[in-house]
Amino acid sequence: MIKKIALALTGLIFIILSGLFLRKKLELSNQQTINPAKTHTKLIVGTSADFPPFSFRDRTDDIVGFDIDIIKEIGKRLSLKIELIDRPFSLLIPQIQIGQVDVIAAGMTPTPEREKNLRFTKIYLSDNPLVIVTPKNKASNIKNIDDLKGKSVIVNTGYVSDTYVSKFPEIQITRLPKVSDAMIALEHNKADAFVTASLTLEPYSSQLSKFNVIPIEGTSETSALGVSKKIPDELFEKIQKALDDMEKDGTLKSIKLKWKFE
Repeated sequence: MIKKIALALTGLIFIILSGLFLRKKLELSNQQTINPAKTHTKLIVGTSADFPPFSFRDRTDDIVGFDIDIIKEIGKRLSLKIELIDRPFSLLIPQIQIGQVDVIAAGMTPTPEREKNLRFTKIYLSDNPLVIVTPKNKASNIKNIDDLKGKSVIVNTGYVSDTYVSKFPEIQITRLPKVSDAMIALEHNKADAFVTASLTLEPYSSQLSKFNVIPIEGTSETSALGVSKKIPDELFEKIQKALDDMEKDGTLKSIKLKWKFE
């Protein structure tokens, strides 16, 4: 009887130790998968290539833009390959949460709500106020955000303008995915106004004679890179240092001048 009890206890101890060993092995495996600090050879970069001049497709269908130049320069400095993934803006944060994206480069403004799901680098672009765009061919007395109450207003889904305008329940909101969609809809009188960030209108400068553009007081979009919380702190710090170095050596200013941000 005693021998049977001893054998049973030995078997139980073996099972417990085996379980602990396997658990530890899985933890180490997961750490190596999620935190490959020394083996990172590329960054998977999520962007929304319908947001010129921050990120868009050129005539050869390549993804280009202000944020794309920034992340490519960071990749060059850190000897990391940059793999761009084009997704609707509203899907970028969910994809970074599940680990399909390492970095978001898409003219993204840091907000407390977004910071629950990712880390942001220091802001590298500011002074980008929200503006109200209205057609000149329509009789309009729209001069500020209060004048939009009871009006039909276009915003781009998931952007800061969407969050801002949504605070006013009296405004009738139409959400469209692209700035280009919004400009076309506005030109064809599908809405009374379009609210967006000032710098997103740069690619449409030749068309702006058809519109009134009114800054909204007390607003300003900013831009930073969104970085996954799954990547190692060491890599995040290297990305930030590369940005700091770009500011110090004038590279960031040159990129801003290229895209007419200064």
